Amino acid sequence: MKNILISFLLLFNIAAFGQNMVNNSDTTYGILKCNNSPIFETLNKSKACVLKCSDKTRSHFADVYAKWGMYSWTNDLYFGLHGGLYISDQNEQDVYKSELRKISKFVQSENDSTEIVPYKVKADGSSCNRNTESGLDYDRSAEFILDVLRVYAVTGDREFLGEMYPVMLRIVNWLAKQNRDNDILLEGRSVRAPITGVGSCVSVTYIGDAVKNDFKDFGASMFYFQALQQLATAEMILKMDKKASAHLQTAKAIRKAINKIFWDSSINGYAAGINEKGERNNNWITGNNSHAVYCGLTDISQSKVITDFLSANKKELIDVVPCRVSLDTFPAGHSSNPAYYYWNAGCWTLVSAPVMLAYRHVNELESALHVMDVLSSDKVSKTRYGFFESYWSNSGKPNTCEGLLMNNGGVLWGFYEGILGVSFNGDKIIFEKEIPASLLPVEAKFRYRGADIIVDWVALDKSVLLVNNKPVLDSGKFYELKLKPEINETIRIKIGEIPGNHAFK
Repeated sequence: MKNILISFLLLFNIAAFGQNMVNNSDTTYGILKCNNSPIFETLNKSKACVLKCSDKTRSHFADVYAKWGMYSWTNDLYFGLHGGLYISDQNEQDVYKSELRKISKFVQSENDSTEIVPYKVKADGSSCNRNTESGLDYDRSAEFILDVLRVYAVTGDREFLGEMYPVMLRIVNWLAKQNRDNDILLEGRSVRAPITGVGSCVSVTYIGDAVKNDFKDFGASMFYFQALQQLATAEMILKMDKKASAHLQTAKAIRKAINKIFWDSSINGYAAGINEKGERNNNWITGNNSHAVYCGLTDISQSKVITDFLSANKKELIDVVPCRVSLDTFPAGHSSNPAYYYWNAGCWTLVSAPVMLAYRHVNELESALHVMDVLSSDKVSKTRYGFFESYWSNSGKPNTCEGLLMNNGGVLWGFYEGILGVSFNGDKIIFEKEIPASLLPVEAKFRYRGADIIVDWVALDKSVLLVNNKPVLDSGKFYELKLKPEINETIRIKIGEIPGNHAFK
């Protein structure tokens, strides 16, 4: 297949963005047209899941039938929000803000020994559940910060960002106190085997809560690193440059420590964890390694090592059901799940998000598209609400819980940012310059800061960008657009593209 070079620069000034948002009930956001019917259908099923999980007022539940209860689950919300904002109307964006405000009321003191951010909050905001010291999870606390910054980036609600800032600062200060041996990284506790249930995690996102996590868990420090970067972004937006600089310096030191302690070229990535005796768990965790590429932990060489390893093992990690949680199963007693199920080397489609994002980072877009092609194939079981909660990696058979928010949100996130190359960072929309040629023509609609942006990617014999039918100049590697639209304005962008060539491995 061929990929596409997109050459454009948006140099235009749009009227000032108003502070008061108006309700918009339009549900036709996200992908509108795509020259790949299976992918188009799959995206619409995942979109239906995310919208069905919403109660339209304050919450997104973990699954479409609320099997896991009427709660906002903070880890599920992370993927549901990052994918859901690409397909959300104004009301849904307001729901995300309401949800984070609701969770923020339960964020505890930075000196508290229990989990500072609860792992779930009841839909009506009346109560929460949090882990005790013996079962703390660090990822979810960091993910709250990442959620706030993503919501701000899409909505432009500076008042919301200012309101959440003290909460985010409290979380980062609490995370810093989880460094117990002065190496700047986070430490938890080594859980004794055998593992017989859930809740035994310090890093739940990609390694799971039904496996033996260790004293130093790679994922926990990785999310701490990213949370510091995003907190610094918030501080720069809020004109707190000295604080931002200090947090960026801490993030830089954490990156150095992570690469010194966890990186192991002999296993083509990062160790999953290290126990108190210094013994390493070298199981290759797909989401952790891929996310490290996406969030900037890796240099160019490390990024290629990880993505090359992904491609070399795609039959196991991608081609049954994207994406398998880990390359290997855990030793006996180290997981409460049977081999090849759930977190014990089972498949979770949410992991496809960091995999597609990692491939985008190294410009291997056909590899990213291959993930989406397998997700959209008939061999991966789906319902009208998209993907199931998990799949067996040796057979592809799904479990019984359909329409999981985090799995479908992850697929949406991976496609829009990893394949179409549309992302949000601070006060900018970023358009990458290449998409797979086989998808053309593509049309998508996004609700951004109170306005509608309709983007057409089309095949032309030259690079060109039109804004409301007016051509603009070409420049740069990628495009950071600072838009200040009027409420309910419609901005039309047409991008003409020249074929590139990036082979699938």
